Amino acid sequence: DGREYDASSVLSITLAGGLIARKGYKTVLFKGDKRVLRDLKLLSEYNYGEDERGNQSTLPPELSHLWT
Repeated sequence: DGREYDASSVLSITLAGGLIARKGYKTVLFKGDKRVLRDLKLLSEYNYGEDERGNQSTLPPELSHLWT
């Protein structure tokens, strides 16, 4: 839908993740710092830390820097 989000902002990424999930988008385009983009790719592969019912699920250790 043409919206842009700041990959350096946790709030912005949270909003983007929620929109992606609600709208059921299959493809999105992110641009920015390669480290942040790598994290986003992993987050999307793990459904942004939620299971199919919206419950919290375990994220991979490669993303532990996000919560430590």
